[in-house]
Parts: sequence; structure tokens; C-alpha cells
Amino acid sequence: MACAVIGMLSLWILGIQRTTTLKITNVEVHIDNKEGIRDLITAKEIERMVDKDLPNDIRMQAIRSIDIEEVEQMLLGDTRIHKVEVYIDAKQSLNIDIVQRRPILRVMNRSGQQFYIDQQGTYVALSEYRAVRVPVVTGRVESLNPGKKIRKNTHLYTAFNIVNQLSEDPFLSALIEQIYFEKGNRILLIPKIGDEKIVLDHIDDLPNKLKNLKEFYKELAKINAWGKYDEIDISYRKQVIGRNPVTP
Repeated sequence: MACAVIGMLSLWILGIQRTTTLKITNVEVHIDNKEGIRDLITAKEIERMVDKDLPNDIRMQAIRSIDIEEVEQMLLGDTRIHKVEVYIDAKQSLNIDIVQRRPILRVMNRSGQQFYIDQQGTYVALSEYRAVRVPVVTGRVESLNPGKKIRKNTHLYTAFNIVNQLSEDPFLSALIEQIYFEKGNRILLIPKIGDEKIVLDHIDDLPNKLKNLKEFYKELAKINAWGKYDEIDISYRKQVIGRNPVTP
């Protein structure tokens, strides 16, 4: 019995040694696609990153020469990638499973910095090849370094909260395309249609203020009065104020 066990172990070790000398036959990249949401990163980009990181063509390398953890860490250095798992299957294929970050807003600040913020409030670099259509935050907003999360008590954090709240309602989410921070605490929400500006001095009781805004637009629609005001102020808890009527 002991001889049999030793024999099996020997065969197992030889099998492992033989496998590690085999070369990678293929690279399979799997990205968590979601219907209706444009990807930030593509399989071709991932393959280019891996080929650039390794000294030779990955398909010409022995399995034992590939440091899986090193490949994972290299890919995680791209701010568009949230999670990654790299493994080699029984067919000698190198598999790369990618969970990408999902931007919810794009920042364009006065210092010229541009970047996305994802659902976790983390910096995401703009893609050289692809743009994602999300609300744009402009004006007096802070800078943010790659890999960092937004801090509380900042305009970025305020914008993050506004966008998350807008996403709760399909109408409001489709309505607002820009958030602009003026000097002081005044915030302007710029709709995709119409010339009016929606004024918000602070985000206290924000859900109810946005609910009031939606009801206000419904009333305007009933009387075909879109574009009637230059400003729609939702700063107050229980009312919406239309200002500066436009003269026909």
C-alpha cells in the first residue's frame, strides 16, 4: 500500500511538473457586461495590457513562468477595474475575469482635471477609447487623485449624493445632465431640455425637494408651460418657486 501511495504521488508530481512546462494556448477575457450600460474597458485593451506587462508574447510562455498575482496587481492598477481574477484552466488557457467600475458622474473642475466617480465614490480615469454618458459636475469642485475616494463635506460628496438620489427616479435621472457649483453653497441643476436652471442652496431633505420638482414639472406639462421660467428654485422644503418669467 505504501508503495502504491508513493507511486501515485510520484505520478502526480510528474504531472504537475509536465503541466507547468506547457505553454499558454489562449487568453480568455471575461468582462461583467450589463445591458444598456456602456463598458469602460474592452477585452482587447486587457490583452494589450497583459502583453505589454510580460517580457514576451504570453502565448509563447510556459505556465510556470507566469506570475498570476503579478498579473492581477498590474490590472488592478487601472482605475477602471474594480476586481480581477486570473487563473489557468485545464486547457492551458489564461482566463481573466474582470469586474469593471461603473461611473455615475463625470467631473470637470476649474483646474482642468477630468475624471469619473463610480458607485463607491472612487476616482475612475477617463477612457482613451470610450466615454460613458453620465451627469457632468462642473464649477467649484475639488480635485481627486487616482485610486482615492471622495471625502465628506466636499462639493464632490454633495454631487455624489445628488446623483445617487436622482438615480432613484427614472424621470429625474433622465432630466438632469449637469450639476454646477457656484461660489458659496448655491448649486444649479441643468436639465437636458429647456433653458431653465434648477436652484438648490443645500441638500437638506433632498428626496422631498426632488419629489416636489417632479410634481412641478408635471403641472407645467399639463398646461404646456415648459420653458416658462428662467429659474426653478427647490431650496425650500415645501414649495417650488418659479422666477423670471420669459417674455414671449
